[in-house]
Amino acid sequence: MGHEIIAVLSFLPVFAGIKFGAYPVFIITSIVSAGMDLIFVIMQRYNRQRIMRILAAKK
Repeated sequence: MGHEIIAVLSFLPVFAGIKFGAYPVFIITSIVSAGMDLIFVIMQRYNRQRIMRILAAKK
């Protein structure tokens, strides 16, 4: 859940484009940042079920 919140918050710097006027830079870096956080969400959701099965099999 933490990475999902961080992914949403990574778009807050876009509002800094108002002050600096460099919207493309802020939008690109926000998209890349959100993508990097969502990669960890996807990896965790995929691997969690596999790890739980492995731990259950060891018991």
